[in-house]
Amino acid sequence: MSCHLMALALAQTGQADTALPRFQKAIASTPSNHEIHTNLGSTLITLERCSGALDSFDKAIRLKPDSVDAFYNRSIALQCLQRFDEALASYDQVTKFAADHVSAHYNKALLLLGQFKEGWDLFEWRWQSRNFISPRRTPTAH
Repeated sequence: MSCHLMALALAQTGQADTALPRFQKAIASTPSNHEIHTNLGSTLITLERCSGALDSFDKAIRLKPDSVDAFYNRSIALQCLQRFDEALASYDQVTKFAADHVSAHYNKALLLLGQFKEGWDLFEWRWQSRNFISPRRTPTAH
């Protein structure tokens, strides 16, 4: 199994710390693979190492400037770092490449709730998410 796939499997099974050196080894052998940088960044987010995650997402974007996953996760890293204006701009990039990206619209809406009109309009995207639970949506037992 490749270092990248092993690292990804470790990260997805809650072994993020163990995955990091394998991601580094995968990057050393294939530095131009944007997916490895994106997956490393996501793992760093899990470990709350948001600055390092942001660096990884920025590298992924330099390698693939239209990477929806890299921009989306970059937005989350920027939120983690409380760089909200930059996060909003990054979410704009996500929806530029994937206009129907529900999570990007939803997260942007949460950031914009201080700007009620813009935030509420985007908050309507919550209805597109299968994970959104609401009494209006959930059938009631009779």
